[in-house]
Amino acid sequence: MYRRPEYTDISVECGTTSISLFILLCPVVFTGYNESDLILNEVSNNPQCEGTYDKSASPPYVVRFNFPLNMSDACGSVFKTTSTAGTGTNRPGRREHMEVLGMLDNGWFFGTVNTVNVSGLVRSQDPTTGTVTYNTELKYYFSCAYPLEYLINNTRLDV
Repeated sequence: MYRRPEYTDISVECGTTSISLFILLCPVVFTGYNESDLILNEVSNNPQCEGTYDKSASPPYVVRFNFPLNMSDACGSVFKTTSTAGTGTNRPGRREHMEVLGMLDNGWFFGTVNTVNVSGLVRSQDPTTGTVTYNTELKYYFSCAYPLEYLINNTRLDV
C-alpha cells in the first residue's frame, strides 16, 4: 500500500460531540513523514490536537485525530454559519402559520435554513531546516456541516 498520497486518504466522522479524522498512514510514511509530522490547523502545542497512530485499526493503518465540537476548543477549526432559503408546500389549515413565516402567493414557503460548517486542514510539518526542501507537502482538508439549531440545542458551544 506504499504509494503517493491522494485526497481520498482521509475519512471524516462528524459526531455529535466531537469530530474524528482518520488519515491513511502508509502514504504519509511513503512521502517521508510520520504521525507526529501531521499538524491539525497549525495547532502544535495542544496534546488534544495531535494525531496518534492507531494500532488497533486493521490494515490499512491510520493516524487518528479526535477533537471536541465546541468553538472554544476545536483545535483551531473554523466555524462558519451560512443561511440558505428553504422550501415547502402550502398545506390546507396551515395558511395563517405560513403567512406569518413568509408564504408566497404561489403556495410555496421559503424560510431560512442556518447551517454551521466546521472545517480545517491537517498538513505536514517539514522536519528539514534548510531553505530548499524536496519533501512533498501533505494537505488533508476536512469539513462537517451541522444545522445551527442542532449545535445550539444538543452540544455545548462556548461562544
